[in-house]
Amino acid sequence: MNNPVEPDHYKIGGIETIDIIASKLTHEGFKGYMKGNILKYIIRYENKGGSEDLRKAAWYLDKLTNIEESEEKKESHDVDAVKNSKYKPKHDVPRLPEGANSYRPFDEIDDTPEC
Repeated sequence: MNNPVEPDHYKIGGIETIDIIASKLTHEGFKGYMKGNILKYIIRYENKGGSEDLRKAAWYLDKLTNIEESEEKKESHDVDAVKNSKYKPKHDVPRLPEGANSYRPFDEIDDTPEC
């Protein structure tokens, strides 16, 4: 039986259409495509596809959630890798005092040469 959420006509030649779309778009573009489809199916479900449209929206949401969770794990791993790195800078990086603001309007900067 053909699944209306993942129909066989999207799996021709062993390649899913969603994978082809992902390969042709930038990462951010693909995420936008996924969000657009989620919105499309949620907006139209009452007037067109009913619960089937909600299942389709859920399918895209699940895929987008997997992408986001994968990115969060990678970011977390990257931060942990830096924290746990054996690399230590040779010099201390100067830091602003607690509560100090690095922004100074031009009229507060005294750039007159000393004589």
